[in-house]
Formats: sequence, C-alpha cells, structure tokens
Amino acid sequence: MDLSELRQQWSKLARMGERKREAPLRAQLEGIAELTEEERQRQLESMVEFVYTLPDDQIASFVRSTLRAWLSMDPGKAEKVARSYELAGEKTPEFIALRRALIVPPIVRKFSSKEQERLRYLMAVALKGQQ
Repeated sequence: MDLSELRQQWSKLARMGERKREAPLRAQLEGIAELTEEERQRQLESMVEFVYTLPDDQIASFVRSTLRAWLSMDPGKAEKVARSYELAGEKTPEFIALRRALIVPPIVRKFSSKEQERLRYLMAVALKGQQ
C-alpha cells in the first residue's frame, strides 16, 4: 500500500466518531501486526505523522480511539504494534515527538487504573524492544 492510500485510510478513520472509529481502527492495527517489521513501521510512521498533524481536538479523539483499540487487541498483536509504533514515532520530526509527549499523558490518565496498567505494560514492551 502506498503512502497516499495510507493517508486516505487514516483520514477516513479521523472523520468517524470516536467510538465508531475503534472497531475499524482495531482491525487496521491487527492487520498491521501481521506485516513485516519494516512494513509495520512504514505504515505506523504514516499514522503517527497523520495523527499528530491534526488539530489538537482531533488528535486527542484519535489517540483515545487508538489506545482503546490497543486495549481490545490480542495481547501479542498489541505488543507487536506498540513496539513498531514507538520505533516509527522515533523517525518522525521533533515537533511530532513533542506533541505526542504533551498530548498522550493527560489522555491516558483518564483511563481506568486497570487500563492504565495495561497501557504502561505495552509502553514498557515497546521501549524494551528498542534496546
């Protein structure tokens, strides 16, 4: 899939309501989990760049949907995607990394303690995979 098609997919998801987006986003991420590491990172880098250039209110909504999608995924697939997502995020421009650092923590704090624990685990897996 070329980058233009990927942007169209992310754009279509962004136009959906937050809760309505979760199932198709989960399906998209589960499909990405089945790709090679190189292709996973390429597609997720496209996602990160798309999401973090949205207006702030749309970023927050998309991030909440993405986190919920990860929480509902098969744990092995979620871990694979989390590792690749973090690696892809490192390849993006600094302003995107800064936006991620500022936007994600307050969103995560609004999840239940059990969900936060699972998200922290996924992040630990992602960071460990980089070593």
